[in-house]
Amino acid sequence: GLSMLGLVYGNSLIVALGMLGALLHVVNHFIFKSILFYGGGVVYSQTHTRDMNKLGGLAKYLPVTSFFFLIASLAISGLPLFNGFVGEFAIYFGLVKSFSVTALPMVIAGLLGLSGLAFIGAMALLCFTKMYGICFLGSPRAEFDHPPADAGPGERRVKLSRRGEGVTLSKVPPVLQAMGVEVVDERPYELHREDGGACWIYDFGLRV
Repeated sequence: GLSMLGLVYGNSLIVALGMLGALLHVVNHFIFKSILFYGGGVVYSQTHTRDMNKLGGLAKYLPVTSFFFLIASLAISGLPLFNGFVGEFAIYFGLVKSFSVTALPMVIAGLLGLSGLAFIGAMALLCFTKMYGICFLGSPRAEFDHPPADAGPGERRVKLSRRGEGVTLSKVPPVLQAMGVEVVDERPYELHREDGGACWIYDFGLRV
């Protein structure tokens, strides 16, 4: 939108800053949102709950996940020294430059853009500060069947799911070991679906 306004009023600098900010936003959001989704997946796979009130203190058990989640949270909040700030700075700079255009619609658009971008950044910072503090800091608020843990060097986690009653998977580890795969641990979880049925998830830690 900023680049289009610059094009309408014949300001090539605003056009360039708007396009640069948009392209950087696409690349940066691809990076840190992927990290955030991955971190959320790790938290869920290790705790099997999406209730933030049951989490807490995960930084002690998931230090690697906690570190990268923190970096991505700071980046998506647009704080300086992180990649999310670079794209926002280009847009901020373009919006400030819009005041040099002697046209009332452009000035109004610049004011609305600056206030909106600042508000979104503040809300993102508050949101991720609260989420990180509840999930990763403090003390654990619930007990889990297995303590959460990051995967070790060379480890991979594989999950199998089954609806209904649980089954014996004692034959699976020997088969994997015969294929040259070391079974580090096995963690069965029982989940309850909204329809009242049961679902078993078998979490295997593997090392090739």
